[in-house]
Amino acid sequence: MEKIIHLSDLHVGHEDCGSKFRALIDNISFLKQPANNYIVVITGDIVENANHPEYIEEALEGI
Repeated sequence: MEKIIHLSDLHVGHEDCGSKFRALIDNISFLKQPANNYIVVITGDIVENANHPEYIEEALEGI
């Protein structure tokens, strides 16, 4: 059976968002295990604004 993890309105783009987003990804890192059947759905606003692309790059690195 597949399970859904729903992330919504991440608003990546603030100075501290990189570390917070990485912590979120680390907390769901079990998804890398082949025995788990998860679907990750991201909806809503992914970025706050595009004024700080370096924060966005840091947050989304490695996904």
